[in-house]
Amino acid sequence: MAVVGNFGQDIVFQVSDEQVLTFQEMNKAVKGRWGKVTPIYGKPTAFFQGMEHDSVTMRVQLSAGLGVSPAKVIARIEEAVESGRADYLVLGHRLVCKGKMRITQLSEAFDIVWKGGGIYQATLRLTFEEYT
Repeated sequence: MAVVGNFGQDIVFQVSDEQVLTFQEMNKAVKGRWGKVTPIYGKPTAFFQGMEHDSVTMRVQLSAGLGVSPAKVIARIEEAVESGRADYLVLGHRLVCKGKMRITQLSEAFDIVWKGGGIYQATLRLTFEEYT
Protein backbone atom coordinates (compact mmCIF):
# COMPACT_ATOMS: atom_id res chain seq x y z
CA MET A 1 0.00 0.00 0.00
CA ALA A 2 1.31 3.44 -0.93
CA VAL A 3 -0.05 6.25 1.21
CA VAL A 4 -0.29 9.50 -0.75
CA GLY A 5 -1.40 11.68 2.17
CA ASN A 6 -4.05 12.13 4.80
CA PHE A 7 -6.28 14.45 6.79
CA GLY A 8 -5.84 13.05 10.29
CA GLN A 9 -7.48 9.64 10.41
CA ASP A 10 -10.67 10.78 8.69
CA ILE A 11 -9.27 10.53 5.16
CA VAL A 12 -6.28 8.44 4.14
CA PHE A 13 -5.38 8.94 0.48
CA GLN A 14 -3.81 5.71 -0.72
CA VAL A 15 -3.19 3.46 -3.68
CA SER A 16 -2.96 -0.33 -3.42
CA ASP A 17 -4.07 -3.49 -5.24
CA GLU A 18 -7.29 -3.42 -3.21
CA GLN A 19 -8.13 0.28 -2.91
CA VAL A 20 -7.62 3.60 -4.69
CA LEU A 21 -8.58 6.75 -2.81
CA THR A 22 -6.86 9.83 -4.22
CA PHE A 23 -7.62 13.44 -5.05
CA GLN A 24 -7.39 15.61 -8.15
CA GLU A 25 -7.25 19.35 -8.80
CA MET A 26 -5.69 20.25 -5.45
CA ASN A 27 -5.26 24.01 -5.17
CA LYS A 28 -3.66 25.93 -2.31
CA ALA A 29 -4.19 29.65 -1.69
CA VAL A 30 -1.87 31.74 0.48
CA LYS A 31 -3.12 35.31 0.90
CA GLY A 32 -1.95 38.44 2.63
CA ARG A 33 -4.36 40.86 4.28
CA TRP A 34 -4.02 44.43 3.03
CA GLY A 35 -5.64 47.67 4.09
CA LYS A 36 -5.49 51.11 2.59
CA VAL A 37 -5.66 54.69 3.68
CA THR A 38 -7.31 57.05 1.22
CA PRO A 39 -6.20 60.67 1.54
CA ILE A 40 -8.40 63.50 0.32
CA TYR A 41 -5.86 64.27 -2.41
CA GLY A 42 -3.58 61.73 -4.01
CA LYS A 43 -3.48 58.00 -4.38
CA PRO A 44 -4.44 55.56 -1.61
CA THR A 45 -1.61 54.05 0.42
CA ALA A 46 -1.65 50.28 0.95
CA PHE A 47 -0.30 48.67 4.10
CA PHE A 48 0.21 45.05 5.09
CA GLN A 49 -1.94 43.89 8.02
CA GLY A 50 -0.82 40.25 8.21
CA MET A 51 -1.72 36.91 6.71
CA GLU A 52 -5.11 35.40 5.95
CA HIS A 53 -5.74 31.72 6.64
CA ASP A 54 -4.34 29.38 3.99
CA SER A 55 -6.98 27.40 2.11
CA VAL A 56 -6.92 24.20 0.06
CA THR A 57 -9.53 22.84 -2.33
CA MET A 58 -9.61 19.43 -3.98
CA ARG A 59 -11.84 17.04 -5.85
CA VAL A 60 -12.08 13.47 -4.55
CA GLN A 61 -13.52 10.66 -6.66
CA LEU A 62 -14.95 7.73 -4.65
CA SER A 63 -15.77 4.47 -6.41
CA ALA A 64 -16.86 1.09 -5.10
CA GLY A 65 -15.14 -0.31 -8.22
CA LEU A 66 -11.84 0.89 -6.75
CA GLY A 67 -12.39 -0.76 -3.37
CA VAL A 68 -13.79 2.28 -1.55
CA SER A 69 -17.16 2.50 0.19
CA PRO A 70 -18.37 5.96 -0.86
CA ALA A 71 -21.07 6.03 1.83
CA LYS A 72 -18.58 5.27 4.63
CA VAL A 73 -16.03 7.85 3.46
CA ILE A 74 -18.74 10.49 3.06
CA ALA A 75 -20.07 9.75 6.56
CA ARG A 76 -16.57 10.19 8.09
CA ILE A 77 -16.03 13.47 6.27
CA GLU A 78 -19.49 14.80 7.15
CA GLU A 79 -18.81 14.01 10.80
CA ALA A 80 -15.49 15.90 10.64
CA VAL A 81 -17.26 18.92 9.13
CA GLU A 82 -20.18 18.84 11.57
CA SER A 83 -17.95 18.48 14.63
CA GLY A 84 -15.52 21.19 13.48
CA ARG A 85 -12.58 18.82 13.83
CA ALA A 86 -9.18 20.26 12.95
CA ASP A 87 -6.21 18.11 12.00
CA TYR A 88 -3.10 18.15 9.85
CA LEU A 89 -3.42 17.85 6.08
CA VAL A 90 -0.41 15.87 4.88
CA LEU A 91 0.86 15.23 1.36
CA GLY A 92 3.59 12.59 1.26
CA HIS A 93 5.54 13.28 4.43
CA ARG A 94 5.07 17.05 4.28
CA LEU A 95 2.43 19.28 5.86
CA VAL A 96 0.39 21.17 3.28
CA CYS A 97 0.07 24.10 5.73
CA LYS A 98 2.10 24.89 8.83
CA GLY A 99 -0.77 24.29 11.23
CA LYS A 100 -3.92 22.24 11.51
CA MET A 101 -6.74 22.64 9.01
CA ARG A 102 -10.49 22.16 9.14
CA ILE A 103 -12.95 21.20 6.43
CA THR A 104 -15.18 24.23 5.95
CA GLN A 105 -17.16 22.91 3.00
CA LEU A 106 -18.11 19.54 1.56
CA SER A 107 -20.01 19.26 -1.70
CA GLU A 108 -21.26 15.81 -2.75
CA ALA A 109 -22.34 14.59 -6.18
CA PHE A 110 -23.70 11.05 -6.41
CA ASP A 111 -22.57 10.01 -9.87
CA ILE A 112 -23.79 6.39 -9.90
CA VAL A 113 -26.43 5.07 -7.51
CA TRP A 114 -27.47 1.42 -7.36
CA LYS A 115 -30.98 0.11 -7.07
CA GLY A 116 -32.02 0.56 -3.45
CA GLY A 117 -29.97 3.75 -3.01
CA GLY A 118 -26.45 2.33 -2.62
CA ILE A 119 -23.80 4.77 -3.81
CA TYR A 120 -21.43 3.20 -6.34
CA GLN A 121 -19.58 6.35 -7.33
CA ALA A 122 -19.48 9.88 -5.91
CA THR A 123 -17.47 13.03 -6.48
CA LEU A 124 -16.64 15.24 -3.52
CA ARG A 125 -15.33 18.79 -3.49
CA LEU A 126 -13.57 19.66 -0.25
CA THR A 127 -12.49 23.03 1.06
CA PHE A 128 -9.98 23.11 3.89
CA GLU A 129 -9.07 26.25 5.83
CA GLU A 130 -6.20 26.79 8.20
CA TYR A 131 -7.23 26.59 11.86
CA THR A 132 -5.68 28.98 14.37
